Amino acid sequence: MQTSIARVEKNGELVLLINGTKWAISSFDAFYTRMWLVGDKIETSMSSLTNVSRQNKKVSARQV
Repeated sequence: MQTSIARVEKNGELVLLINGTKWAISSFDAFYTRMWLVGDKIETSMSSLTNVSRQNKKVSARQV
């Protein structure tokens, strides 16, 4: 499912999407997500987020 970023918090460790879901990002991948921007297009899966707006960068994540 595709949605977009509403906010990035905790230095990239938490990503909130416009569909209302919150995603905890692995500490290793927070290095990448802290640079993600509001409005970036995101594809979600059970255990990851893929930023379509940023060369399809995929990070490990879990919905919280």
